[in-house]
Amino acid sequence: MRGLWDADDQKRGGKRIAIVTDNMDIFTTLTVPNHKLNEVFDVIVNSADYGLLKADQNGKYFDIALDRMWITDYKSVLLVDDSLNIRPLFQAKGGLVHTYDNFEDFSDNLMHFENL
Repeated sequence: MRGLWDADDQKRGGKRIAIVTDNMDIFTTLTVPNHKLNEVFDVIVNSADYGLLKADQNGKYFDIALDRMWITDYKSVLLVDDSLNIRPLFQAKGGLVHTYDNFEDFSDNLMHFENL
């Protein structure tokens, strides 16, 4: 099942991958370069860089991420998130959502989105 959720495998399959995170300012300056996340993910959007959280301004933060990826329609976008509170907001924009709170939830149900 590794190919269903591994970012490198998804990119080789033609999918664009982003990190959209509510995180601290050091995420951009320390975490991203130290873990070379910019080499794996097409776009990295950190809340501290924009002064917004995911739920602020009707999810404007997601609009920023999709704009940076040149995506105009949420119908082809899957959000994988650990927050149930974001689900209704992202679905209202037209996107698909997979929420999880442990690794088994994360990996077990992603196969439903394999053909996205």
